[in-house]
Amino acid sequence: MSVGSRVLLRAACLALAVVAVLLFGPARRAVEATFADPGLEAAVREAVGRPAGPLDRGELARLVELRAVGREIASLDGIEVCRGLRAADLGENRIADLRPLAGLSQLETLILRSNAVEDVSPLAELTQLQKLDLDFNSLHDAAPLAGLRNLRWLGLWGSRLHDITPLAGLLELRELGLSRCPIVDFAPLSGLVHLEWLGLPGTGLVDLSFLTPLVRLKRLSLGENAVVDLSPLSGLVGLEFLGLSENQIEDVSALAGLTKLRRLSLWKNQVTNVEPLAGMTRLERLWLDQNPVEDVSVVEAMTQLEVLGLSETLVGDLSPLVRNAGLGEGDSVDLRGVALAPATLEFVSRLEARGVRVERTADL
Repeated sequence: MSVGSRVLLRAACLALAVVAVLLFGPARRAVEATFADPGLEAAVREAVGRPAGPLDRGELARLVELRAVGREIASLDGIEVCRGLRAADLGENRIADLRPLAGLSQLETLILRSNAVEDVSPLAELTQLQKLDLDFNSLHDAAPLAGLRNLRWLGLWGSRLHDITPLAGLLELRELGLSRCPIVDFAPLSGLVHLEWLGLPGTGLVDLSFLTPLVRLKRLSLGENAVVDLSPLSGLVGLEFLGLSENQIEDVSALAGLTKLRRLSLWKNQVTNVEPLAGMTRLERLWLDQNPVEDVSVVEAMTQLEVLGLSETLVGDLSPLVRNAGLGEGDSVDLRGVALAPATLEFVSRLEARGVRVERTADL
């Protein structure tokens, strides 16, 4: 064998030896990941099934879902290595700084409800997000959310937002909650025509005209506002759930065509005539509590009713309830605060005999 051949043979053997060491020799040391917050680390360890020992960055990069609710987490430092995350529930913690989330571009679901978040700018590039829950934080600027065009679910309840203009372009939204936000102008919502659920309790709402184009709505919550005129709701015939409690409503005639309603809350208004509700035979829950209503004849045809609230009303005749063949075992009627005549007590007894739970004030 020539000298050249021997050199080549030795080189080949050396290369094979190196490959063998790499494949079958001692494993290379994993690159360890660390977390600044023990609560976050504990949640990550649970997610990957590694209660002790070093956490491999490679393994964490493959993690797709993380649940870390109520862990007293204050810092997200270290979560950057979990770059494959698609869903993260970080609710009910003490998180304020969202910068460690900025590079998690695969996130589709992010839950941050009940934290201490004020600045959401680190989320601006997370354009794959479809669900974002920021309920019960202290946001003051929604502008960083304007580019999250894939959002279908957005929770901003209690977030103190005044200006919702940046939300106008989120045209894929199906569900939006803005309760307790002191909103100045509701007009930006009028273009969100795919909305199916909208929550606006306690937002200072008076004029409902911006709702007219939102004909796909199925659930609408407008309680604790100063609404008087319901006419903009007349075309929302797909509604199944409607909350109008604690407003200044007297006339409900605009609701007459909403015959798909299954739940309707009119608690604490000034309604005297409920005859326009006669066609709502699909109602399962109806709250008329704290209204000066006397005649509830319309209830007779509402045979799907399971819950009927009549507390603190002026109702005197309960015979429509007895004639309602659907009221029976497991259903409930609230008559607390209603002055019932002795003759009316017979109707109460007949309802109770059918298994209806009747709540009433004993001395009235």
